[in-house]
Amino acid sequence: MLRVPSLNESEALLDLNCTLNVIHTARFLRNQLQVQAAQENKFGADMYAVTIIGAFASVIVLLMFRSIRPHQSLDDQVTLMMSTMKMRVEVDEYERRKMKMKYIQFNYV
Repeated sequence: MLRVPSLNESEALLDLNCTLNVIHTARFLRNQLQVQAAQENKFGADMYAVTIIGAFASVIVLLMFRSIRPHQSLDDQVTLMMSTMKMRVEVDEYERRKMKMKYIQFNYV
């Protein structure tokens, strides 16, 4: 136990009790401030997470609406696909003829 030099023993105990009460009060206040700071940090982290998740969700929703919305009618899409396939067949056929002509020309020379 901490002894404080004084004239009276009861005054020393009162001083000691007062000092201990101040120390306990300081510890209590420090703990309360730490709890409050931790709650503020949690709130900030939660708000950051909600903001980031909300941004990603909005981008996904916008992309979904953009892909679902029809730009052309179904007939136009089918016509475009058929013409693309026809063009591809023509290009492949042209390449085959070209290779065949090179092969024939190389063999006859």
